[in-house]
Order: sequence, then C-alpha cells, then structure tokens
Amino acid sequence: MISFIRRFPFRFLPNALPCVWLTLALLALSGCQAIQESTNLVPLPENSPPMPYRDLVVRARFQARAADESFYANKWAELEETAKVLQQTSSLVGKATGVPVAREKAIHDTSLLLGQQATVLRGLATAKDEKGTNECMQRINSLVRELRVEP
Repeated sequence: MISFIRRFPFRFLPNALPCVWLTLALLALSGCQAIQESTNLVPLPENSPPMPYRDLVVRARFQARAADESFYANKWAELEETAKVLQQTSSLVGKATGVPVAREKAIHDTSLLLGQQATVLRGLATAKDEKGTNECMQRINSLVRELRVEP
C-alpha cells in the first residue's frame, strides 16, 4: 500500500479540481432547468396579475412539450392535466403585457384557437384516443409556434 501511495501521481489532482467544479455547475444548472419546466406545468392563481407575453409563450412551449412527452409515454392523466394548464395559459395571453402591437389581433385569435384545442385535447386524453390526440397535438404545436415573439 505504501508503495502505491508513493507511485500515485498526486501532482495531477490540482488539475482535476476545475473538472469537478464544472461538473457541479452543470448539474446545478440542469436542476434549475428542471425546476423551471415543472413550474410551467403548475396552474397559476386565478387572480394573478398580467404576465409578460414572452413569459407566457415560453410557458406554452414547455407545456406543449410536456404534453408531447406525456402522450408518447401513454400517461393519459398527466396529458389531461397538462392540457388543462395549457388552456389556462392560452386564456392569459389575452391579458398579457408586452404583446407585439403589429400582431396583436393575430395573437389574440391564435390564443383563442389554442384554448379550444387544449379543451379538445383534454377530452381526447380522457377518452385515450391516440389518433385524435396525435392530430390535436400537431395543431397545438403549430399554434404555439405561431405565438412566438419573432414571426
């Protein structure tokens, strides 16, 4: 054992320290991302103040992705809940602050369609209708894409 300790290259340990810190930082950042994603799946209080438009678009994107993942994994109850939260997010777009003025009417119409599709998705998730859910998810992803800030 003593001979191993004498031969072990301790001079390389200081070089390993930055790698350890980098790994810890990446783990912390990925944990923050997971927290952000999970908070986007929680319904907001009914009397919440108007949110910035950009934040709502990001929220809708996370929710659409979560719905895709739930559908892929056949987690129908989770899909139904995500559709409910997406429906709420689409209704909040109408009260959002910082909506691009040039696209205000189009964004309002798109948010109404998104809310309707989220309602349809809830029903399809309850019925576990795979074909209908797939078609509805395509429409939802297209509508969320139309909401993006830069057209």
